[in-house]
Amino acid sequence: MPDTDSWARTVGAIDILGGLGGEVNDWIGLLSMYGSPDTPFADCRERAINPQTQTDLGNTVPIGTRFYRCIPPEVVISGSGINASAVAVVEPSNGSILTIRVLDPGSGYTQPPSVYIIDNSNFGMGAEARATINQNGNIESIYIVNSGSGYCQTNPNVGIGSTTPAGTTVVSVGSTTVGISTVPVGIVTAIVISSPGFGYTSGDTATVGGCSYDFILTNNGSIIGVTSSTSCGERFNTTPEVVINTKTGVGGQLYPVLQYVPQYIVDNPAIRAGITSEQVVYIDLCPE
Repeated sequence: MPDTDSWARTVGAIDILGGLGGEVNDWIGLLSMYGSPDTPFADCRERAINPQTQTDLGNTVPIGTRFYRCIPPEVVISGSGINASAVAVVEPSNGSILTIRVLDPGSGYTQPPSVYIIDNSNFGMGAEARATINQNGNIESIYIVNSGSGYCQTNPNVGIGSTTPAGTTVVSVGSTTVGISTVPVGIVTAIVISSPGFGYTSGDTATVGGCSYDFILTNNGSIIGVTSSTSCGERFNTTPEVVINTKTGVGGQLYPVLQYVPQYIVDNPAIRAGITSEQVVYIDLCPE
């Protein structure tokens, strides 16, 4: 193997008018082949050989096959605005998408952008999501239309601290140090009306788990809003369905907006005595 000197010296040997000499060309090929960290190709080579993200992997995995390991899905937001970003929250037991956490609402959106859940490793499939925007052109929420399955876990706690709030006294048991549980949960913060339907009447309701909502209706019984006298504090570890309770209405389609709630785990050896390792209490942060 030839002497692989520094990339700076290699660049210095370039003939500006005549291009690269034959010997230099040979060296460049060998530098890339043997993975020298001194070449500008090193990062590209590393991403090609050991991809860490869906972007690194690209469309290199043939249809009907899987990459040799699962890579967390990526959320791509495409529309008239810019800079929006989000991360999928994956339910670990079956790889379904619990919800999508908006990291940056972006700006300049004049209509709801398309939301794509990308898994080029071909492990996860079937997930669909949609976005809502506010009057300022920011993404307000992203909700799940189809949870899909098979996706591997992401890190939904980007930008979230791993310490519990001051004054917290609830604890878990075992050797786990202070941190965030790997079992994600979410709470319903809004209901999206995808299709208003018609024929609904006063007294018709929608339920999500144990949470109940009343309808705001037009004269022909179309759903244009929902109300609830209490906030829905129920925690869900799978994306719940909105059930419409009616005898007359048809065509309504509602989806829940699920906000990811990190569950903090604390281990307190001082009170561990007499409690089994299976008796774990999770701390959750839920805006009331």
